[in-house]
Amino acid sequence: MDNTCQSQANNQYYIRWRWLWVFPPPVLGLRTPSEAENPGSNMVKFLLIVLALGVSCAHHENLDISPSEVNGDWRTLYIVADNVEKVAEGGSLRAYFQHMECGDECQELKIIFNVKLDSECQTHTVVGQKHEDGRYTTDYSGRNYFHVLKKTDDIIFFHNVNVDESGKETNVILVAGKREDLNKAQKQELRKLAEEYNIPNENTQHLVPTGNIIVLHTENTCT
Repeated sequence: MDNTCQSQANNQYYIRWRWLWVFPPPVLGLRTPSEAENPGSNMVKFLLIVLALGVSCAHHENLDISPSEVNGDWRTLYIVADNVEKVAEGGSLRAYFQHMECGDECQELKIIFNVKLDSECQTHTVVGQKHEDGRYTTDYSGRNYFHVLKKTDDIIFFHNVNVDESGKETNVILVAGKREDLNKAQKQELRKLAEEYNIPNENTQHLVPTGNIIVLHTENTCT
């Protein structure tokens, strides 16, 4: 585990904050019947999330980015996740990137993207806040913890851990580009990364460039 990830693992404030966000304390000491019968269940869920983030850190160093590398229009080329329903058509994490822009020397990263949910187009803007370990956090369909895995002049590989409102965790690799496709070596790299995160290769979704151009009508539907 690299130094940045080790510092995160040792950061008790970070651990307590994640605990309070994913499993908020019961109001006035009240607990659900299931919590009363099994008080250790929340702790098990919490430990699984911490373990997954630790595994993510063990794989790759979090790369820094600069405004010159990021600012501009981008398109999602590939997206792969262990919970494939999250990134399949109609999935909440099937994000069609449109634009990225850094703020404060990339201490903030703004991403504008479209999703298609219930046959309706939605445009979202999120702003990731960078932490000392190089990871960004933001809210969308739950809580997200993402960082840059690989980068070139016109391709960026992101890894994201999404924890939805129910506590379900999804590992996502998203490839954004300024061109239409990856070269052969980059496709092999994507397969390798998916294997490292225990994501089946068949879960890979190829978002062709035309899929990134979503036409919004007055009734807010996609064509």
